[in-house]
Amino acid sequence: MADARLAAILSRLTPGGKSGKWPDSKGEHWALCPFHDDRHADNFSVSERGYKCFACDAKGGLSQLAEYLGIDETKPITPKRGRLTTDEARALLHDRGLRNPWLSRAGWVEDEKAQAWRYPVDGGYRYKAFDSGARPKYWAQKGVKNQLYGLQWLNGSAESVWWVGGEPDCLLCWQAGVQAICGFGEGSIPDRSIEQLKAKGVGRIHIALDSDEAGRTGARGIADALFLEGIACSIHELPPELGDKGDLGRLYIWHAKDDAAFVAALRSLPAQAGFRMATAVDLGKAVGEIEWLWQNWIPRGFLTMLAGDPGMGKSAVALRLAQSLIEQDKWPDGSPVDEVGMVLWCDTEASQAILSHRIKAWNLRFPEYILMPGNDPLQEMRIDDPGAFDQLEMMIDHEGITLVVIDSLRGSHRMDENSSDLVNVLSRLAGIARNANIAILVVHHLRKKSVMESSDVTMDRIRGSSAISAMCRVIFCLEPVDFGSSKAIRMKQIKNNLALLPEPMGVNIDESGCSFGESPEEPRTETMTDRAIEFLRLELKGSPRKASQLIEDAELMGISKATLYRAKEKINIIAIRKHGESVTWSFVAKE
Repeated sequence: MADARLAAILSRLTPGGKSGKWPDSKGEHWALCPFHDDRHADNFSVSERGYKCFACDAKGGLSQLAEYLGIDETKPITPKRGRLTTDEARALLHDRGLRNPWLSRAGWVEDEKAQAWRYPVDGGYRYKAFDSGARPKYWAQKGVKNQLYGLQWLNGSAESVWWVGGEPDCLLCWQAGVQAICGFGEGSIPDRSIEQLKAKGVGRIHIALDSDEAGRTGARGIADALFLEGIACSIHELPPELGDKGDLGRLYIWHAKDDAAFVAALRSLPAQAGFRMATAVDLGKAVGEIEWLWQNWIPRGFLTMLAGDPGMGKSAVALRLAQSLIEQDKWPDGSPVDEVGMVLWCDTEASQAILSHRIKAWNLRFPEYILMPGNDPLQEMRIDDPGAFDQLEMMIDHEGITLVVIDSLRGSHRMDENSSDLVNVLSRLAGIARNANIAILVVHHLRKKSVMESSDVTMDRIRGSSAISAMCRVIFCLEPVDFGSSKAIRMKQIKNNLALLPEPMGVNIDESGCSFGESPEEPRTETMTDRAIEFLRLELKGSPRKASQLIEDAELMGISKATLYRAKEKINIIAIRKHGESVTWSFVAKE
């Protein structure tokens, strides 16, 4: 029964998806969403497990979807007002103003069994329900993809074309002598449609969709897409007398179904420029204020990088950050964790056993809040695999993920780290972080330092193309601090596009966990200037002294005159010259 229900549902949907396969390799059927006026057939997924729309957030089981589509198991949909005969359905079209010659030319026939009009399109047939209140109102045969309806009738002189809100409106325009097109759905822009319009010689598009919010939004989307492709366009508003659900069908009826009057009214509709440049106000509405998961260290909506040499403890530090989140403990700098969050841990280096050991040894209280990418705990994620990002988006949405850890970047792909392909993948990853408003922490290795380089980590040490680090808005690293016989670890930021660089901190990693404290500093080797400064502080502690005597005493201690003068400038000593007396030096405290 489940298979029959799924088949019945699929017969009502318009297929799509980037892979072009139905279903794809994961058993998902991608289609136009029936719950909103979808323009892209790669947001709505249906499988035996249920359905999910990544645009409008509609989701549920097959039973719910079948009920919404009006499907009683494998039976065709039934209009709410009862079944119509062929003659009754044809009368509805006539009431709208559509006449038999154009209906016949377009191949519209009444399918009494399906309770819908059936008409040919590229790849098969499409259906429009008799009942305007039915859900869905439109569906298509399996294999039929979103396309421009009316494109097949455009001739070489179609320099100016109307883009309207549905197949019936499109037929009305052609019937009245106006060349028109529409997509499958309000504001829908099929793949290759703009290329096809250019091939037909279309240089200008007049957009006249329905008067409701979906129509206004769809018109703006079409206009933006056309402008970016170099096609002039304008958006036309229907008369307010038609109401907030006005369409060209009502405009035709309002003008007594007279073709000439309809055409005159259509061409006199108020128009506005089809493209409006976004402003900073629009940007502010779209992105809002910057939010932090860990203030000044890990932002929401962006990529963050944790870098370091192999064996420095990057994975341990990443786990400690995850621990703060899942246990709502303090962050390493002592700041509070606002709320408990779920962590998606994407191991890419086959080190799941180390992760498991640390979770047990550190006695993490809520290990169930750390999720693996799939139902296999040993499953690894490759971000360059087809469908990897769709899977990632689905997991983030379904599980309410707050933080994604990718450990490490090098193991998550098979590409050259200097290639533009990797940059494109990271850009998509950054888009996921932005759209879901989550934090994504990418663990990455440093390149090997040369013999002449110090252990102080800079941006030059990030491995791979500089574009990799450019995609991350915050980068912090682990670097060794050498004390001769022992070493410590310092965690510091080397990039922050969103806030001032915070103070670095020390890191201690052992079998029981990972802790943080004051930043360790390398011991300084005393210089001759340091000795001169200490000498002057002691000699001038009580009262001023003659400069000549200070120089003489300093030289006895191996401090040259030049070094003494450098020290004098560093600690704010002034020279005092009185008439008839030798020059004296005096220490003056800084204000």
